Amino acid sequence: MKALLLSVIAFIVVGCSSLDYTKVSPEKSDVARVVDVPGIDKAVLYDRASMWVASTFVSAQDVVQNKNKEAGRIMGRGIVTIYIAGGLTQVPFNYRYAIRIDVKDNKARIQFNDYRHVQYQTQPEYAYLSAPIIAKMNALAADFELSMKAEKEATADADW
Repeated sequence: MKALLLSVIAFIVVGCSSLDYTKVSPEKSDVARVVDVPGIDKAVLYDRASMWVASTFVSAQDVVQNKNKEAGRIMGRGIVTIYIAGGLTQVPFNYRYAIRIDVKDNKARIQFNDYRHVQYQTQPEYAYLSAPIIAKMNALAADFELSMKAEKEATADADW
């Protein structure tokens, strides 16, 4: 019985000690990507960005808080779920984040920042929390880049 109890305690301690408790400043979690798209004007890039938002997020109307075609800006808030090892299971953590897309002739930029825990409104101050958020935001930024560089426009009249 003692051996079993010690084994369980050791398993819990080892599981928790594998987390990286290095402090991370909020600015180090910011993700930004500038996409060069030569020969594409601002209006086309804005339409591509709008289509990317609509196809990427489950409810784009809930994500987008401000759209300004003349300024070439889309701003909003999203939620990302990360999973942290917690002994025998994965524990979900939900974080809200700010998203900002700016476009101009030949360029588009996407920025993610201001991560806040949905329930506690705290920022991810440890590397074990911020690293998976950064990874997910970098994946979104890479997908955004592909959408901005898409050669063919999706149209409603496409031959289907």
